[in-house]
Amino acid sequence: MTVDLLLVGNGPGELTGWIHPVASVARQLAPTDLRLTLVLSPTQFAGGREVDVVKSWALFDHIVTPPEVTRLVLGVGTIPIGPQASVIHLGGDLWFSARIARRLGAPAGAFAETPLILRRHQAFVRIFAASEDLAAHLRAHGVSAERITVTGDPRVDAVLGGPHPRRRAPLPSRLPMEASASSAGGANAGEERVAILAGSRDRYFRALIPYFMRAASAIATRRPGVTFDVITAEFLSPEVITAMQQDIRQRWPELRVVCNGGPAGIRRAPPRPGPTHQARSRAPVLRTPTTRRAPQSPGRTRHRPRVDRQVDPQRTGEPRWRVA
Repeated sequence: MTVDLLLVGNGPGELTGWIHPVASVARQLAPTDLRLTLVLSPTQFAGGREVDVVKSWALFDHIVTPPEVTRLVLGVGTIPIGPQASVIHLGGDLWFSARIARRLGAPAGAFAETPLILRRHQAFVRIFAASEDLAAHLRAHGVSAERITVTGDPRVDAVLGGPHPRRRAPLPSRLPMEASASSAGGANAGEERVAILAGSRDRYFRALIPYFMRAASAIATRRPGVTFDVITAEFLSPEVITAMQQDIRQRWPELRVVCNGGPAGIRRAPPRPGPTHQARSRAPVLRTPTTRRAPQSPGRTRHRPRVDRQVDPQRTGEPRWRVA
């Protein structure tokens, strides 16, 4: 009898850091009659190439696109599943995963890295907590202990390339410069390299690369000979990457820039699910500074236009913007 496992999520972070490692282990450990389905829930954080990238992984038997998910949660259409089926939330809006499971009549579990799961925990029969601290927080706020399983974070599996044993010895707080450089995929000892992570979605990548190159130019004036590694995610369009390389050669010919790690072979880390992550690396990383709102003076109020993001459910990624 076919066993159906539906993984729900979308966006470069969720797909790379959570869904890919979970799906890979499911393929290794599950019975041969497993039917693995990816449900791409609508989200404004998608980039538009999710379906193409996931197909290249050759892990899933079926991919449900955001328009199909929209019709499903509205009561139109369905997903073919057998009597042995389960749904696992691995990113995106919890409402979609809960609604999908309810429409299909299948039990649902949810991976959680933050207490946000408390808003809809009743919809899930099992909660997979990323840490013991989170599990304790959930129990303290009314989630029964038998519903919580501490699994750790699948992103560690994604980085290490497989299930990871519990580490007994503590990680070193800091590596010497020579050790750090030699361990970065074969870079020469003492060679200075700066990794640039400009996002995994085309629209952000186009906007951020010029900013990073200006920052790189400023660094190079003080540290001649430094190499800048532009780490490109597989979710970026080849056309965007090619245009970026041409633009850098024309506007910053004096810089030593290598796309995607180049000869040093710096290993790519999966982007963190959600928009507020700076990937950790042994190489220096250029990131976009956080913009903080200036405090208001007492008694003064100012009208500021509000920008609302509207997600078109017929598309995977690009949001429409409306100024109110």
